[in-house]
Amino acid sequence: ARLGLRSALVTNLGADENGRDCLAELRKNNVITDYAKVHKNKATNYHFVLWYGADRTILVNHIAYDYMLPRLEPPPKWLYLTSLGTNTFPYHVAIADYLDANPGVKLAFQPGTFQMKLGSNELKRIYSRADAFIVNVEEAQRILKMDSNSADTSRDIKVLLKGLADLGAKLVIITDNTRGGYMFDGDHYYFVPMYP
Repeated sequence: ARLGLRSALVTNLGADENGRDCLAELRKNNVITDYAKVHKNKATNYHFVLWYGADRTILVNHIAYDYMLPRLEPPPKWLYLTSLGTNTFPYHVAIADYLDANPGVKLAFQPGTFQMKLGSNELKRIYSRADAFIVNVEEAQRILKMDSNSADTSRDIKVLLKGLADLGAKLVIITDNTRGGYMFDGDHYYFVPMYP
């Protein structure tokens, strides 16, 4: 929204102070909140970020909401799908069904911990439908079941990019901390250094 795009958020919130604060901040930033579902007897998700130098770790606890994909009319140009909780496999199926029914909608997928644990086979329809797939090096290794401590090809960015592209994504992006980012479009490999 800050870039001038018309954007909306499909989300679940608790009817608590954190939920109210989230909605207020989204609205203040011109994000459409029509698809935000507020649950009366549940808390709002919140996470802790541990940041030390260039490294960060996010401690996540997802509330078990009853996830339902709302009717998105008209269909958006893009959907951005990211971290969801452990009870959301049926929700992923609903998203895949929606994408099948709306082939003009593009998908950007940045999987979270649970989605990586589910595996690329369980989420095959999401992986293969992704127009843009974004992870960091360690996540790419985890998804491809490569040992991040071995001296083999597990750190070879081109091997990781190609391995993720083989899962079906059209454009694969891997971030590598302060070393920059990499992209593979199926034919060419690209690199961009970290923003100064």
